[in-house]
Amino acid sequence: MDEETRKKLEDWNRNIGQSPLGKEAEEAPPEEPLPEINPIEEKLEKEREKSGELLSRIRTYEGDVANTVKKQKTSVSSIYLAQQKVNNADRKASGEARPSKRGAFFYLTLSLILILGGIGLLYGWYTFVFLPEGGSRLDTPSELSLVPANSIQEFIFEESLTKADLTSALKALKSEPPVSLGEIFAIYFVKDFVGPEGQKVKAPVSAREFLEKLEVNAALPLYRSLRPEFTYGIHQMSPENGAFLILKTTFYQNAFASMLDWEDFLAIDLPFITREPRSVVSRDTLLLASSTEESASTTETFFEDSAEDELARINVNFKDEVIMNHDARVLRDATGNIILLYSFADEETLIITDSVETLREIFGRFNLITFE
Repeated sequence: MDEETRKKLEDWNRNIGQSPLGKEAEEAPPEEPLPEINPIEEKLEKEREKSGELLSRIRTYEGDVANTVKKQKTSVSSIYLAQQKVNNADRKASGEARPSKRGAFFYLTLSLILILGGIGLLYGWYTFVFLPEGGSRLDTPSELSLVPANSIQEFIFEESLTKADLTSALKALKSEPPVSLGEIFAIYFVKDFVGPEGQKVKAPVSAREFLEKLEVNAALPLYRSLRPEFTYGIHQMSPENGAFLILKTTFYQNAFASMLDWEDFLAIDLPFITREPRSVVSRDTLLLASSTEESASTTETFFEDSAEDELARINVNFKDEVIMNHDARVLRDATGNIILLYSFADEETLIITDSVETLREIFGRFNLITFE
C-alpha cells in the first residue's frame, strides 16, 4: 500500500471514528449521567406551571369595572345591577334560590300580625253589637256626634215609644237645651235589649230606625242610601233656637233625588225642626180691623195659626239658594221667613235645619275638623 493510499485511509478512519489501523472506533467519551427525577417534585412543578398560566389570565373585579366604565361610559350602579341579575339567573338555574332565614322570619311575623288583626276585628264587632251596659262603647263624644258638640246627651229609644212621644220629647229639648248661647247640644239615640248570654246590651239606633219611628214620607231610595250614623241637635240662639238633623249617605245621586221627592212632606214630617210659619193678615181683614177702635193696634201685626193648618195652606215650594258657597234648598213662609232648609256639606253629609245661622255654625265646625 503506497503512502498516498495510506493517508487517505487514515483520514477516512479518523472521520468515522476508527483508528488509523482499521481497528474498532475509539470509544466515545461517556455521556453525562441524567439527573435523578423525583415524582413528587415533578408533580409540584407541573402544578406551579399550571397555576402560573391561570394567574396570568386573572383580572381583578376592580380592573374590569374600571375598564368597562372607561370604554362603555356606563355607571358603577348599572354594572352592579347587571351583575345582580346574572347572579339571580344563575341561582334560579342551579336551584340555589331558597328563602333565607330572614325571609322566613319576616313571613312568620306577617302571619302573626294578620292573625292578631283578625282577632281584633272580631273583638271590635263583638263590642259594637254585644257589649254589656257597664262597658258601653258609646263613651267618647267623637263617636256620638257627627258635628263637634259642646254637650251630648243619651236618649233611650224604647220599643214602646210612639211617633207623638218622640216628637214631643224632641220639641221639648229644642225649647230648653242645656247649653249656653252660641253652643250646640247633640243627642245620641240608643236602644236596650238582652244579649245572647242574658246580659243587658246597649246599641246605637240607626238613621233608618229613627225615620221609620217618625213615619216620614221619605222615598225608599233614600232609606237604602243612608248610613247608620246620624245626629240630631240644637243650636242655642236668640230669640229662637235652631234645630238640625245630620244624615250620612253612601249614594249622593239617590239621596238628592229622594230629597226632592220628600220636599212636599218634609216640613210636616219633621215638626221638631221646622219653624212655625206665620201668615200676614189679608188686606180685607186689615181694613175691617182698622175701622174698629179695639183692633186699631193690630193693623201692622202678624197673627200665628197652628203649624199644621198653616203648612197645609202653604204652597210648598223650596227654592235654590247659596249659603257659604253651598247649594241649599230653602222653604219660606208667606212673610219670607225661612222655616226649613237642607244642604249637602259634601257628597256624604246631608244637613236639614231651620236656620241659616245654624247651617253656618255647622259648616264652620266641619271646617275646624278639616284643618285640625
